Amino acid sequence: MVGPPCQARTLRRPFGRRAVGLATFAWLAVAVVTASTSAGAANDEANVDDENPYRPGVIARYTGSDGRRHVRLHDEISLACGNRPPDRGVGPGPFDAVFESRVLVQYPGEHRLRVYGSGSVRLVLAGETILESRRDEPGWLVSEPVELPFGFHPLEVRYRRDDEPARLRVFWEGPNFGIERLAARWLFHPADASPSNAFETGRRLVRALRCAACHKVP
Repeated sequence: MVGPPCQARTLRRPFGRRAVGLATFAWLAVAVVTASTSAGAANDEANVDDENPYRPGVIARYTGSDGRRHVRLHDEISLACGNRPPDRGVGPGPFDAVFESRVLVQYPGEHRLRVYGSGSVRLVLAGETILESRRDEPGWLVSEPVELPFGFHPLEVRYRRDDEPARLRVFWEGPNFGIERLAARWLFHPADASPSNAFETGRRLVRALRCAACHKVP
């Protein structure tokens, strides 16, 4: 019997002061460096937007066997579902997941990503495919190294679960730090791409108002 869906790490406070402050500082630093190396450019190209273009969180897109896509906003790239679906909108059985974010790199140099999990995994970082593999049982997968400068870099993680238990966790290592979890403080997404959080808000209201006491809740 298939149990309830796993509790994805949904971002409850996408505008936390610490995370937004870190993103703002990094964005301004990148903008200042860009402007200083383009002194001959026109003034309108050297201007820096006052608004930070990034927000904390990872955009997750889940597609079940019925072909329907469900978009959520999570704080990390993580799955620990086993044989359960990753989201209430996804039925039991195989599913695909795509996680899209911008990774904030503070230390320029060679970086490497590692995945612990089972299923099919593809990692694309800064436009380069650095890992494409699968495991039938939970274990480690190691990417190719990639040189990254300071700033925000697009990261896409594609995952597919067939019959194996769904499990996915992303780690990284780079200059001045060893292997560690790719934590929420390094993961952002474009502000203009933020998905609606209406589903999560509704779910919390249903629980708070105890709707399931009188109604059948899927």
